[in-house]
Amino acid sequence: SVSVTIPDTAINICEVLPGTTANCRSLIIAKNKLAVERSTSIINVSSNMSIMPTGYLDMSYNATEGGTMNLSGSWTNQRDESFFEEPGSTVNFVGTTALQNLSCSQKEVFSMVGVNKASGQVTMLTNVVIDSTNTIGSTPVLNLTSGAIALNTREMRIRNSSPGAVVRTGGGLISENTANSSK
Repeated sequence: SVSVTIPDTAINICEVLPGTTANCRSLIIAKNKLAVERSTSIINVSSNMSIMPTGYLDMSYNATEGGTMNLSGSWTNQRDESFFEEPGSTVNFVGTTALQNLSCSQKEVFSMVGVNKASGQVTMLTNVVIDSTNTIGSTPVLNLTSGAIALNTREMRIRNSSPGAVVRTGGGLISENTANSSK
């Protein structure tokens, strides 16, 4: 229930250790690095998550293993995709927030994304690449369980040619707009 900020004065890396689940209301990575580096490391954020201009989020231990983030609020990366280390990790957009935004100063790159929202949608405010290069086996890279992702005139690229790259049991993608500019 507490908001967590890794402050501008931080000099050490903060870690969510293997086998550990960390819970917080909101998460601001203002400086240095937060590491959620093992497949057994989980962070649950019940509000918004922000990577500030001097922050870094590392969710990948190596090419085959990464942590999990369950996010109930908006995703904001004020840097660029190189300050979110993602191979082998999973980011799940969850919760009941009517609108969750996904934004980055340029494009954002994820390894695996899940949408499992009881209500509302995730709205893209930036282009997104979902790259399964470092995932294990046939793990889907986009898993739509409930709720939707609104492309919002943006582009989503899924770099996995496997038929299992997108799994949909509910929810979906909202790509329509009057300018037909979503891709």
